[in-house]
Amino acid sequence: MVNRQNAHCHGIYEIDPVFMGSASEKTIRLLKHVIATYKELMNADRVITSQKLLVKNPFHPDWEVICNDRVYTLSELYEYISSITTSRRNTGEKISPDPFSRNVTLFNRGRLYAYRIVSECKTDNELYNKVESYLKSINEKDIRKHFKLPLPYNEIRSITRSITRWVWHRRNNLRRRSTMGRKKCRAGTMGFEKIQGLPSTLHLAEVKRRQSLSGKRTSAMRRGKTLRLLTESYVNLLASYTRVTQTMVRDDTDTPCGQ
Repeated sequence: MVNRQNAHCHGIYEIDPVFMGSASEKTIRLLKHVIATYKELMNADRVITSQKLLVKNPFHPDWEVICNDRVYTLSELYEYISSITTSRRNTGEKISPDPFSRNVTLFNRGRLYAYRIVSECKTDNELYNKVESYLKSINEKDIRKHFKLPLPYNEIRSITRSITRWVWHRRNNLRRRSTMGRKKCRAGTMGFEKIQGLPSTLHLAEVKRRQSLSGKRTSAMRRGKTLRLLTESYVNLLASYTRVTQTMVRDDTDTPCGQ
C-alpha cells in the first residue's frame, strides 16, 4: 500500500497460517528471525512495525495497492535471506535481536555469555560483574542499531541479576553438559560432520539420508548379532544331537523362527 504523495508504504507478506497457540518453539523462533531480518533489510520503521496492528488500509482510495497474489511459507522467506545474513546462536556473538523486546535480546545475549564464562569465575560476584559489563557494552552498541533507545541501567541490573543467579546455581550441571556435548560430537559413530550452510529443503533431505544410513547400519548390526547367536547355538546343539532342528535352536536362543 503506497502513499501517492510521498511514496511511503506498508509492505505485507502473506504466509501460510502460523497458529501461535500451538506452534512449536522452533517455528516461533523462525518466525521472529524472519520478521527481524526483513525489518533490517528494508530499513523498516521499528516503532510502527512493533505495534503490528497499525497498517494502511488497502481498500482506501488514497493508497495505491500493488499485489503479486503470492502466499509464502516461512521456509521460503527464510531461504531468500539465508545467504545474506547468518545467525550464530551457539556463540551468542551474532544472535538475532528479538523483534519485539530489548529485554529479551539482552537476556539471550547475556545468558549465552554467562554459560561460556561461568567455569572461569571463582565467585558469583565475579560472574555478575562480567555479565553486567558485557550487557552494558551490548546495550550501548548493538541495541542502538535495532531499537530507538537502549535500556536504562536498572533494567540491565535486573537482567544481570536474574542470569547470574540461575547460571551460578547450575554451574556444575552446565559444565557436565558442556563436557558431554564435546565428547558426543567427537565420538559420532557414523562420522558425520555437522550440517551447515544448507537451505531448509536440502537440510531436511540430508537429515533423512543420514537417518536412512544409520538405520541400515543398525539393522545390519542386529542381523550380524542374531546370526552369530544362532550359529553358536547350532554348533553347541550339534555336539549333543545328531540332528538339530529350527525349533531346537529357537528354544535354545529364545529367537523366533525365521530370523
